[in-house]
Amino acid sequence: MELIQIDKKRSNYRPSTRFHRKKEKQPQLSVTQLEKLKILFGQKNWPIIEDEDLSVFERFYKTLLLLDEEEQTFLINLTYRFDHIPLSEYMNYMKGPLKKLREDLGGETLCFVTCTPKEEVGYVKSSSAVLYQIKGTTIKQHVNLAPKLVVENIQKLPEYNITDKTKIVLVDDFIGTGDTAIGAIDYLHELVPSLQDNSKIIVFSIVALREGLERLANIGVKAYYAVERQKAISEEMKDNDRDAAIAIMQSIEGKLKKLKDDYKFGYKGSEALVSMERCPNNSFPIYWLTKNVAPYER
Repeated sequence: MELIQIDKKRSNYRPSTRFHRKKEKQPQLSVTQLEKLKILFGQKNWPIIEDEDLSVFERFYKTLLLLDEEEQTFLINLTYRFDHIPLSEYMNYMKGPLKKLREDLGGETLCFVTCTPKEEVGYVKSSSAVLYQIKGTTIKQHVNLAPKLVVENIQKLPEYNITDKTKIVLVDDFIGTGDTAIGAIDYLHELVPSLQDNSKIIVFSIVALREGLERLANIGVKAYYAVERQKAISEEMKDNDRDAAIAIMQSIEGKLKKLKDDYKFGYKGSEALVSMERCPNNSFPIYWLTKNVAPYER
């Protein structure tokens, strides 16, 4: 894999004091690897915060300390394809697909509700953050979604007038394998028996994996989204790089304690490279599994 050229004179970062109170005992990245990390953050426009234990930069630094040099370089290079979309950026990503959704549906009423399977009712879900944006006033400055309904509790959906000219839009910030969306669709049919098929159901998300989109298409559900991603290694990498990348990631994951089989290479092998406000378990677990060390919160 191609390595990044390093200018060692540019390296002026020093990790927070916990790393150098006793220099002879505290592990540190080499100057070369530290410079690669700085270049990554610079090109991604991610802030380098040096004095906070929970900053993404500090936690990425600690994560790299778990790995050998080859694994460190691999993870840094892989992260150039990582998407981090915090809550503050949701609206910027939502405007385009919401406008397309409104245009495609003409004058039909859009009934927005969280993408919530029956077994997840009552839990705080990231889909609520998306619904909140749709319900708010800022979206009106960019997209006229009327006529629309916003149903905050999916269990109350039967109380609303769902007619033949109503489309139910399940909203979420991320579609992974499609398990959650399909579970929510099944629950919709239980709540609203008049939905004889899936022709009145739409799924809206900010980021979607191709696998999940294909599963939704197979059951006749159209999805609108801002970003589509494939499996980062097995689908996006060229043949001559793929086998080596798989071997290195397996080595990396072999160093993660308590990693369950279902989450190797991300949930059900999703191989995602994304974090929303929280990191989905579809992403490679090196990014989220190790508490207070991994760069992103799960």
